[in-house]
Amino acid sequence: MDENREYMADWNHENKKNWKANRQRQQDMKDREKYFQDLEVKAFKNKLERELDYATKDMGLGVIDFEKNL
Repeated sequence: MDENREYMADWNHENKKNWKANRQRQQDMKDREKYFQDLEVKAFKNKLERELDYATKDMGLGVIDFEKNL
């Protein structure tokens, strides 16, 4: 009987340890995924900002050229 209790205690201890390790691994995976999603969002925003800057400059130059030709 004592042997069974000892076995169950060891088994429970190992399962808790494995559970904690699995939870940590899952959290690490979520953190990595969020990091890469944030990188993608940042890259997309930077691209939009560059396009907006280019379009704004192009519009400004177009207005200047238009006024010159009046």
